[in-house]
Amino acid sequence: MPFITTAERVGMERGLAEGLARGLEKGREDLLAGIEVALELRFAAGGLALMPEVRQIQDADLLRRILASVKHADTPEAARQVWAKR
Repeated sequence: MPFITTAERVGMERGLAEGLARGLEKGREDLLAGIEVALELRFAAGGLALMPEVRQIQDADLLRRILASVKHADTPEAARQVWAKR
């Protein structure tokens, strides 16, 4: 096993943390795109009007719940309740 200096170890840890952050952001962007499409297909302009609020949400688990809830919501306001009740 090769010797790894402290500087190399710190660099590797920083690189790993950066990669993880970028991956999480990409996942968030994909979720937002999915939510936008679902809201538009389900509620047209009324659904798209919710997107400025949805884009403020950073929690990926909550974004997943929002995406799943859109298909069962009867109105845009019903979909909004998933994040508004917090």
